[in-house]
Amino acid sequence: MSYLTPLAGEWDTFYASSRSSATRKRDRRKRKHLEEIGKVRFVTPNAPQELARSFDTLVAQKTRSFAAMGVPNMFRRAGYTDFYRSLAVNDTTRHIAHLSRLDVGAAAAAVSLGLTFRGTYYLVLSSYDVGELSRFSPGCAHLHELMRHAIETGCAVFDFTVGDEPYKRDWSDSESVLFDHVSAVRPHAALVALPVLGSIRLKRAIKQTAVLWGTFSKARAFVGRLVARLGGGLAGGAAR
Repeated sequence: MSYLTPLAGEWDTFYASSRSSATRKRDRRKRKHLEEIGKVRFVTPNAPQELARSFDTLVAQKTRSFAAMGVPNMFRRAGYTDFYRSLAVNDTTRHIAHLSRLDVGAAAAAVSLGLTFRGTYYLVLSSYDVGELSRFSPGCAHLHELMRHAIETGCAVFDFTVGDEPYKRDWSDSESVLFDHVSAVRPHAALVALPVLGSIRLKRAIKQTAVLWGTFSKARAFVGRLVARLGGGLAGGAAR
């Protein structure tokens, strides 16, 4: 699924109409906690070195998040980091690429890479500090600033892009259905195609069932932490 929501009016009006009073109260409380830690600033870097540092922070935060969740790190795949880095910092893509941070004091609490095209803001990559600041949802505060930015720059739609994360469904008024197509060209290829189809359908069923998805996510994170500990132990033993 790909989720999106139409933007209209000013941010404050849009936010009030989109979130319940209880949710807004919770958001204000968490924002206040962040402000007690340090000055909260929404930053759109422009200097090449600052763009590069911000992108490196995004990759580092996503890498830690992937490890905590126990999922493969996309930035370890050949060419992925170079592609997104070029998109984020290259002068030729600056007119569509938007790299931004939510700073809390001197810390980059959250970072994101978005694209703007024909009145739509596309949230491509987002990350947040998984340390002490994570208790106060800096990613949520950053998302609010991104949507405010999208409205103020004339975007009519905010597209959360692909992914079934609950927060996307909470914000979105509509969704785009995405399809997987797998077919066997030759009879013996069915030995590969059928397991792939079964895996896709199983993953979709898990993601669309809240209880199953919660249990699966916890189990995946546990395995990820276990693998990380074993890897650290093996590395320590090799060093000795």
